[in-house]
Amino acid sequence: GNLVGLRRDRSRSPHGKWQIMGTFNAPAGAKWEHLTLREGRGFLLDTSNRLWKLNVETGHWDAPWQMPDGFNWHGLCELPDEVNLLVWGQRKANKNIDVPSEVELMWLRWALAAESDSGLWARIKR
Repeated sequence: GNLVGLRRDRSRSPHGKWQIMGTFNAPAGAKWEHLTLREGRGFLLDTSNRLWKLNVETGHWDAPWQMPDGFNWHGLCELPDEVNLLVWGQRKANKNIDVPSEVELMWLRWALAAESDSGLWARIKR
């Protein structure tokens, strides 16, 4: 499907009106669940737990990075420093334990081309 970018125009009133800035295609074959956009960048988490990076200016999606198995990922938040991202989720249920797991927060750093040959994630911390 298509994703729609919105912005609030406050030039005519203090509360502003939402305006469509543009649309772009989701990655081919991805059924997206969570999306974050910030200052010309975007990240999309799909139903297969793959994380995609978007260049909003070009509409190009980088190859996805597979999030670690054993978790149900629930959301993401891009931080203002242009390279860091928070993703939260829960460990998948253990059949022997009927208690939901705690929410876990994972900090990810998107590697710049100079930092990594692959251009993918340089560090993962929980």
